[in-house]
Amino acid sequence: MTKSEKRILINRPVEEVWKFISNIENMPKWDRGVLEARQTSEGPMGVGSTVQVVRQFLGRRRIANFRVADVVPNRTVAIQAGGMGVSGNVRYTFEPVEGGTRMTSSAEVVLGGWLKLITPIIMPMLERDGWDDLANVKRVVEASA
Repeated sequence: MTKSEKRILINRPVEEVWKFISNIENMPKWDRGVLEARQTSEGPMGVGSTVQVVRQFLGRRRIANFRVADVVPNRTVAIQAGGMGVSGNVRYTFEPVEGGTRMTSSAEVVLGGWLKLITPIIMPMLERDGWDDLANVKRVVEASA
């Protein structure tokens, strides 16, 4: 298992940043590998909700299913991921700070199958993609102001 934590300051109020991230349909706007994202369970997004994400990964179109593990409005969103040979947990937290929001992304990732063999190659790619994703959130949310 590999753990990672990243932080970024977004010059918008917590409510705006949380609303953007907690809407799963926004995922293709900030995660450059995501082609489609949709909630597959009934009702409002909450603990236990399920999500399906179609992404481009290592040159192939792949489907991953997520389960929402935690939701606290304006504070946190956490998902459990599985599929495509990758499993783990990702938690986004949002803190009000002077000038905006400190967004933190914490991840625990486990590579399985043949991906385990190329962990030294894949993990730096996933780490770089994580930083790019946070920068995209900042860019998109700040531009929508």
